[in-house]
Amino acid sequence: MGKHSPVAYAPRYMEQFRCAGSTCPENCCTGWTVAIDKPSYQQYREVKREPLAGLIREGIERLPEGSTQSYARIRLREDSSCPFLDESRLCRIHGELGERALSNTCSQYPRAYGLDGDDHQMHATLSCPEAARLALTDLGALDPISLQLPFANPQLVPLSARRNAPAADEADPVRKHARLIAQAVQGLVRLPTLNAAQSLVQAGLMLRRIARIETRGAAGEQALAQVMEHYLAPRQLAEVPALLAQLPTAREAQLSMLFDTTRRYLSAHRGRPSFHALIQDVQDGLQLAQDGQVAVARLEAALQERWLPLEAAHPQLLKNYLLNDLAKSMFPRRGIAEMEREFMDLAVRFALIKFLLLGLAAKRGPDFGVDDVVRVVYVVVRNIEHNTAFMKTVMDDLEARNALRLDVLTTLVL
Repeated sequence: MGKHSPVAYAPRYMEQFRCAGSTCPENCCTGWTVAIDKPSYQQYREVKREPLAGLIREGIERLPEGSTQSYARIRLREDSSCPFLDESRLCRIHGELGERALSNTCSQYPRAYGLDGDDHQMHATLSCPEAARLALTDLGALDPISLQLPFANPQLVPLSARRNAPAADEADPVRKHARLIAQAVQGLVRLPTLNAAQSLVQAGLMLRRIARIETRGAAGEQALAQVMEHYLAPRQLAEVPALLAQLPTAREAQLSMLFDTTRRYLSAHRGRPSFHALIQDVQDGLQLAQDGQVAVARLEAALQERWLPLEAAHPQLLKNYLLNDLAKSMFPRRGIAEMEREFMDLAVRFALIKFLLLGLAAKRGPDFGVDDVVRVVYVVVRNIEHNTAFMKTVMDDLEARNALRLDVLTTLVL
């Protein structure tokens, strides 16, 4: 790092993160394609030391139409593990050539970098078990701090998300006030009087009203201010838990929309072994071999007897997941026309995680605890982020049911 190294806003857990190495419950060097950037590829081709040189020749293949960042890829073994793992499940490239020899993907994972206007941000993807543990188990893990990034200048930061600063004459109220909307949504999640699902529903109600603003320019900004003032008013927020408690919860719809879609996907595609194992645990917990009403009853019992007491004792568990996902994805990044779908992408991921948590709680019974929440989050996030076809299947299925609407949000997440 030098005097021109950029400084990023980051959650506090990033300061504590260290790779768990061989003790990690699910090695990041197994089961997903690793892209190799061009400089790393050229460096590896110069290695003469055996047997590493032979492993490089056999284990890395050029991509004919690859980019600078994705110039080649690692060819996995038949068991889907990386060919550069040694007998201790540690990286031979790191061990023999040093940390600086790692490719961009290997050196930066699970870090994800974003640029919000002129401000850099850094978060971790919670597909990493250690990052998930740090982010979810500490009340203050998502408190903001500033960290200097390990890049000589801002141009070298590998960005995964960007939200451009609005133009002076921007007419779209969401594009112009994206940061304000983001702060409002995250503020709702942080409210101690709302649990994670309640805060998500209240945010969805506010965003639905924002999405209906038809005027632009100054009139649109005034309408935006009025909507936010209404949904963020302390008196209104105080009534949210009681109002949501009166709504009927359609567990049958959750079972159909979230779990049946997942099982259909897995029957036609591979999916990660850890995800298959989780789905099997959920099936066992809900006793799906019996009548569907049994599964519904077990879902409700798991909510009341297992999840709600655990959430009351550790309210940050799913709140921190939401805060991390909202910030890492830089919601909202687009305009008013795209905002509803953009938010539903986030909400469906949350709904899937919560549903599988309840199913696992039904199996684990009194042993259900914080470690189970960490497991569900990293397993689901890993299956989503390292398997783009899965989430597309889920979203397409929900769209076919006309369920990708903010007024369906309560059905999915409560």
